[in-house]
Amino acid sequence: MICEPILGCCASFIISVPQEYTEDSIIVKIKKPNGYTFTGTYDVEDGIITIDVLDEMPDGFLNAWGGPYTLQFINPFASRQGEPFWFVMDGEEVQGVEWEIEYGTGQEICAIDLYE
Repeated sequence: MICEPILGCCASFIISVPQEYTEDSIIVKIKKPNGYTFTGTYDVEDGIITIDVLDEMPDGFLNAWGGPYTLQFINPFASRQGEPFWFVMDGEEVQGVEWEIEYGTGQEICAIDLYE
């Protein structure tokens, strides 16, 4: 669970990729409790990916009323495509993280750092 909520209204969403992940691109899957899912493939640069929220996500997908959100990483090159990538966070092996978005305005860049 990501402890600090992310302020809403962001234009860019920066996500750190698990340290164990070594490929050049990764699939990100973000799911809402109602089952609505966003999935995209991104290049990994210096251990992070950047999602252009305004151009790539459906309007209003990330908002203070839509969570908690679940984030999973999927290796597009794995022999079992579509399965979440397992990684270690806080000493525990997990296949995703959960977070909520705090109501706010004007934040240009939002981020999730898995190892903060």
